[in-house]
Amino acid sequence: MKKDTKDIVECTQKTSSETNSNSFMKVFNNSKDALLIISGNDFIECNKSAVRLLNAKSKNDVLATHPSQLSPKKQPDGMESYKKANEMMSIAYQKGFHRFEWVHEKLTGEVFPVEVSLTAIEYDNKLVLYTLWKDLTEKKKREKQLIVSSNKLKHSEARFRELFNNMDSGVAIYEAIDNGNNFVMKKINDSGCALSNVTRKNVLGKCITESFPAVNEFGLLKILQEVHRTGQSCRLPATFYKDEKLARWFENFVYKLPSGEIIAIYDDKTKTIY
Repeated sequence: MKKDTKDIVECTQKTSSETNSNSFMKVFNNSKDALLIISGNDFIECNKSAVRLLNAKSKNDVLATHPSQLSPKKQPDGMESYKKANEMMSIAYQKGFHRFEWVHEKLTGEVFPVEVSLTAIEYDNKLVLYTLWKDLTEKKKREKQLIVSSNKLKHSEARFRELFNNMDSGVAIYEAIDNGNNFVMKKINDSGCALSNVTRKNVLGKCITESFPAVNEFGLLKILQEVHRTGQSCRLPATFYKDEKLARWFENFVYKLPSGEIIAIYDDKTKTIY
């Protein structure tokens, strides 16, 4: 009776094990992710997604190969792929999990970046590395485009700063506050300080209505509000501005940056009026 019970338990465990194994392989084979299994240091299993990613004709092109055989001779850091692959797998076996970036090579010769995740699991009664490849090709393209765009932006910003600092016209940069009803000065060039008879210390970070009390009567505040609201550039013809510290004729051209900041470029037209 005890023997029968033992046989039933062993049979049940075997059946359960086989069921789990079949379920695992079903998920493994049907996954959209590129999945492989490493035993020792060689691939012993892979799914269709891995075959497609490598531009291989069948599993036979992939199995029984060392990861370095599906990689360029050296990785981007200059280390030989064979030596580095062994190092990465050794870490995974020791720690149970290891994730890193790698450059593989398709059977048709194209190299491509992947994020590799190695997880140590028991498979067919032995310790293997369950391997997941996440193709980073599109991500790397976006990163490269971002770097190029960033460099272009830096170049454009450098040119803007040079132009900003060397213009004879006054240039002030404002940020809208209070739903666009008032504006805080963020930057002003040297010419702007001279034309407006101010220092940066006295105007930066302050509302235009505080720094230039007559700005509403002058008509510039209304222009700033309109440009902020519509995004359309606008010109304020030569108009007389007067407060306790300043009395001059100014012409303004105002426009809005994609960042939302408002630029005012202005010139002193006093000498042309009189």
